[in-house]
Amino acid sequence: MADISVEIEQLRKAEYGEEVREAFISAMEKMNAVSEETEFAEAARVQVERSGVQEENTRSQNEEARKLRKKKDPQQRMPEGRQKMPGHLPRSRERSQKIHEMLLNNPE
Repeated sequence: MADISVEIEQLRKAEYGEEVREAFISAMEKMNAVSEETEFAEAARVQVERSGVQEENTRSQNEEARKLRKKKDPQQRMPEGRQKMPGHLPRSRERSQKIHEMLLNNPE
């Protein structure tokens, strides 16, 4: 949240209309800047989350196809080196890193 304590103090001490107006304008500009930063961060988070959902949908479809193939051919084995499916934790870490990188690259 924007720190508008300076503007509040200016409003308390204001004697003329111009001083009041300037304090209000300054406070609103600060709040607007914070609002825009929040909107950007949320848009970045949503984009990364949608990407993660698409990746999970693809993984799920691939898994269903693998199960169907295995049903048809029970002797089918996974390729060497792929004996275990990756867990959920690494994907979560990747999503967190993507969000972090997008927020760091935010040109302010």
